[in-house]
Amino acid sequence: MLKFGNLILPQWSILRVSHKDTETPKKFKMTNLEEINTLTQKIIGCAIEVHRRLGSGLLESIYEKALCIKLEYNSLKFERQKTIRSLSLCG
Repeated sequence: MLKFGNLILPQWSILRVSHKDTETPKKFKMTNLEEINTLTQKIIGCAIEVHRRLGSGLLESIYEKALCIKLEYNSLKFERQKTIRSLSLCG
């Protein structure tokens, strides 16, 4: 599980189908997917607005600070520079 503020998100296995039956596992019901999609839209909307207002060519740290301000303004909880487990893209 991945934690985003108080919301716990399933890892990349969110679309995995149960091997026992061909239905989505019960813990990944559509309502959870809808909540995740809504949250994702809010986060991406904040990032797009920050970029539109600031334009391109600034340091990453400036965009990061501005995004944190925008996320706080929209009452979205987050952690800055969170260390995450790396994913193997090979094999």
